[in-house]
Amino acid sequence: MIGVTQLLSKELTPVIFSPTVSYLVVGGGASGGGGSPSNDRAGGGGGAGGVLSSTAVFLGGVPYAIQVAPRSNGGLYTNASVQGPDGGDSIFSNITAYGGGGGGSAQASGSLVSSNHGRPGASGGGAGGIVGAQGGAGTQGYAGAGMSASCCASSGGGGAGSGGTSSSGSNSNGNGGNGVVNNITGSNITYGIGGAGESGGTYDLATQGLNGRGNGGEGAGGDGNFSQSGKYNYQGAPGGSGIVILKYIGPSPTISAGLTYTISTVAENNIISFTAGTGTITF
Repeated sequence: MIGVTQLLSKELTPVIFSPTVSYLVVGGGASGGGGSPSNDRAGGGGGAGGVLSSTAVFLGGVPYAIQVAPRSNGGLYTNASVQGPDGGDSIFSNITAYGGGGGGSAQASGSLVSSNHGRPGASGGGAGGIVGAQGGAGTQGYAGAGMSASCCASSGGGGAGSGGTSSSGSNSNGNGGNGVVNNITGSNITYGIGGAGESGGTYDLATQGLNGRGNGGEGAGGDGNFSQSGKYNYQGAPGGSGIVILKYIGPSPTISAGLTYTISTVAENNIISFTAGTGTITF
């Protein structure tokens, strides 16, 4: 009887599903800095969000946190002469991709102030177009570039793959750092590109970072000599939202309310792309 009891006990022991999950977690890109409203001094580019990817085993039946960073600054352009707001964090379980650091500002007159520096972040913000301004440090990516010109163009924010570049003259802005390519969805997509700096006195609006990629927003030009749809060229652009993508083979998961997502199947793999919100997933 003892042997039978032991056999029945073994037969009734439940098998816990523990999937091997490939993940991509991308933080939000930061906003570019605001430029001067009355001369050619430009704001620096926003830093890119962190880009984290790997594979790990997770337990079935356990809810894991999901958070997707929204577009920085609520999707709004900055005011003149202010540092760009940082990007937000994206989370899967205990894995956090930090937001990028905001781009440095540029004011109409006066010497260097602290807001002219790029902010630190996953990748750092680029310097505003003021002599002596420095780029922000990167913690998961690369640093934003410092100001190397005498005036007035700004420098690029750091990317997940390389640092931003410095401005080289009054009308030669620095570029944002490179992103990194990931193919978790089956396509090669670049995430985490740093926001570009801007030439002084440009006649266009700063370009927003791409949503779902964690790209930094472009820094603002200066002078207030151009406007469109209620926005001015001295306003820094918001960074792009982050994303969380999971891939595994197994049953469909349970996903809580509060998350925006899509599910596809590629070669037996469930691919779940979370594009907004906060909630949980249970495998």
